[in-house]
Amino acid sequence: MKSVLSIILLITLNFQVYAQDWSSDKYKYEELYPGFVIKSDGEKITGFIKFRNRMAMQDAIVFYMDKDNPRTKETYSPEALLEYEVAEKHYDCIKYSGSALNNDTKAVLLVKKGCISEYAFYERSNQYNKLIKGAGESDEAFAERKYPITNVYHQEGQIPVDIEYFKDDYAKKMSQYLSNNKELSSRVKKEKAEFSEFKAKALIDEYNKDCK
Repeated sequence: MKSVLSIILLITLNFQVYAQDWSSDKYKYEELYPGFVIKSDGEKITGFIKFRNRMAMQDAIVFYMDKDNPRTKETYSPEALLEYEVAEKHYDCIKYSGSALNNDTKAVLLVKKGCISEYAFYERSNQYNKLIKGAGESDEAFAERKYPITNVYHQEGQIPVDIEYFKDDYAKKMSQYLSNNKELSSRVKKEKAEFSEFKAKALIDEYNKDCK
């Protein structure tokens, strides 16, 4: 039997992984970059999108058909879109904004594409107004403290969830979530193991490897 680590290394090769680079050396806040939006009716529009901070990009999309013509500016809410892409980042608009119980639509950053896709969801730190950039701390590291990340998972027909969703009643919830793979779902039920974030992520990766 393969170890969990071996399974993860094998599965990683089958994922389509998307850029997570927020470096100010590569992308400048408030500048426009080529991109596109897909509206809720399926219409795709190419143009330019303003690059902003992690949370702002989830809440509203500032789009220009022509970057040199301010009259072509359009601000889209995530509710009006299915997806959008800019600066090597792809966003899907799904009903998740902090918990499985709060289903406001947000644009969430795609990390890995699969039958169960993984996304990055950013929130403002509870200490946001008190945070001070440390001596020698990079802009990227400081931004990571200001906007902590939650990894969100979503598959068609099920509500988006984060890993903490599985923490209570782990075997039951995880087996239900993986129910389209009968063998894997049954294995989770039988093991009745205690929750661990590492194990939960490994099971999702294994599910994606076998999913058509």
